[in-house]
Amino acid sequence: MALPGLDRQFLRDARGLAETRLMQTAVALEQSRSAKGGKYADTVASLSPEFLAAVPTDPFDGQPLRYHKTATGYLLYSIGPDLKDDGGKPESGGKGDLVFKIRS
Repeated sequence: MALPGLDRQFLRDARGLAETRLMQTAVALEQSRSAKGGKYADTVASLSPEFLAAVPTDPFDGQPLRYHKTATGYLLYSIGPDLKDDGGKPESGGKGDLVFKIRS
């Protein structure tokens, strides 16, 4: 009977950790952008070790957070609690990714 409660707690903890890592990575991307002439890094891995101690992983699957440069900024996301990579589609109705999107 305790297991469903543990599942919910795990999902809350993983979500909080994912959101923290997304924000830390976004700050590192902005620091890098400022230091490198206004251009975003090509990869999150290139931020380490200067702007991040290590490449942040997605707590839902252990893979690096997903990052894509766009014409106007970038898309950074975790696959989220549905454990499916939806390509950066924001979470809605229990499906989708935890997304941080910047347009500059």
